[in-house]
Amino acid sequence: RLHILYNTSNGDAQYLGYDTNSVNKVKLNTNGDSYLIGGNVGIGTTSPIGKLNIQQASLDVPSLFIGRFNAENIPLLQIGESDYFTGGTTYGETLIHSSNRDIIISTATTQPFASVNTSVVTIKKDNGNVGIGTTSPARKLSVENSSSSIIADFKYSAAGYSSIDLSNNVSFARLSSVNSDLLLSPAGSERMRITSSGNVGIGTTNPNSKLDVRRSGNGIALELHQTSGS
Repeated sequence: RLHILYNTSNGDAQYLGYDTNSVNKVKLNTNGDSYLIGGNVGIGTTSPIGKLNIQQASLDVPSLFIGRFNAENIPLLQIGESDYFTGGTTYGETLIHSSNRDIIISTATTQPFASVNTSVVTIKKDNGNVGIGTTSPARKLSVENSSSSIIADFKYSAAGYSSIDLSNNVSFARLSSVNSDLLLSPAGSERMRITSSGNVGIGTTNPNSKLDVRRSGNGIALELHQTSGS
């Protein structure tokens, strides 16, 4: 192995490391490109398990800090395939950057500097709101889609049903899709069903008419009141 440390013609310090086949594997330059070819790199660890493995023993210090000084809306992190690492004024795949301390995630095959504001996901710094398709989420989760009126799809792929729970600090109500029927279940117990044929059932899971109201045992199954007028 050969190690060379010298100053370049412009006064920069440079370190070169060669393997036993005289192939340059390491280059450290004080003013220019540096690289390490072959093996994993560990910072804070002697047993790195990836190309770059950073470990920090202190809980009060970040393991990694990435930032730009006075450079608003410039990507801080690029994740993608090597074919799309074009450099210059365009980027490929996924970009993660900070805009006024909001976290912005955007994706595309190639993206110019200006497109980083066209985000896929935005996390707001002041309230923690998350926006998908919007940079100004007004709720904890705001989803917008300008290409389709179907905003979201929730699917349980293991069976013919799926559910969403709406919870509060007392109880919850469940909205479910069973086969092609829509179910309303306060506290988890089914109370109303709308079938794929348009029948509505209250107190029954198999309504036989447009409105089918049933009650088990004695009592009133349905009341109709007029509060005013004739």
